[in-house]
Amino acid sequence: MIISIFFNSVCYTILTIWILLTIFYQHKNLRKILLKFIHNDFHLIPVWTLFAPNPISRDFYIVYRDYYQDKTISELKLFQVNYIPILHERYDKATLTMIFNILKVLKNHNDVEVVAKIPEFKKLKYILKKVDYTPTIVNRQFSIVDMAQIDNSSKFTPIITFNIVY
Repeated sequence: MIISIFFNSVCYTILTIWILLTIFYQHKNLRKILLKFIHNDFHLIPVWTLFAPNPISRDFYIVYRDYYQDKTISELKLFQVNYIPILHERYDKATLTMIFNILKVLKNHNDVEVVAKIPEFKKLKYILKKVDYTPTIVNRQFSIVDMAQIDNSSKFTPIITFNIVY
C-alpha cells in the first residue's frame, strides 16, 4: 500500500512537471531559457505551432517563371500540385514535404550545393522541368517563397532560387 501511494505520488509529480514544461515550452522566450537547462534531444516536450501563442502565420509555395528565346520573361506562376504523377502521396502534402525537407537541409547546411544533391530537390527540379514546357523556353527559374500572412498583405519572401536550363 505504501509502495502504491509512493509510486502514484512520483507519477503525478513527473506528469505535473511535464505538463508545466510543455506549457512553458510553447513560448519562444521561455523556450530559450529552458533550453539552457533542459536539452530536449528526444523531443519529450512537444512544441505546438498551430495554436496560440505561436499560430501558423506563413505558407510556403513554389513559384516559377520562364525565360523565352525572344528574351521575354513570363509572369510568376504558382506551381500547381495536380501535376505530380510520380509522387504516391496526397499532392499538397507531397509538395509541402518536399519544401520542408529542402528547407531543413538548407537550414542545417546553409549551402546551395548540398541542397542540390538531396532527392527531394532533384525530384522537384525534374517535375518543374516537365510542367508546361514549350520548345521556346530557354530557362526556367523557380523559387521557394515564404508567403507571410501578416496584416492581410500578400508579401512574399524568396527563400531559395534555382535555375533550370533547357
